[in-house]
Amino acid sequence: MPKKTRPGHSAEVARQELKDVVGCMSCGLPMKRTQREVASELADLCPSCVDKSGHLKSYDEVFEGLVTKHYMKKESMSRSEAEKVARQRMSELPAWKDAETST
Repeated sequence: MPKKTRPGHSAEVARQELKDVVGCMSCGLPMKRTQREVASELADLCPSCVDKSGHLKSYDEVFEGLVTKHYMKKESMSRSEAEKVARQRMSELPAWKDAETST
């Protein structure tokens, strides 16, 4: 049985849909944004990196979430390996590039 696809859903359509997929400025994970979010300052941060008020969480909170919820759980890394990768990745991101960290 042939795989069902949406009518008119070509590679070009897929590229257009992905043009707004960018990385979070805090954790670096990809996120898809709506056109409204693209025009908003909040569009630079994913929901995992902001608190209920929409403010950026602390470095330690973002670091711990990235280590446990992404690298250890989704990527099956050990704690020490996940910490090393998260620390490296976060050091390159705009939200933490010049930040002094306690982790």
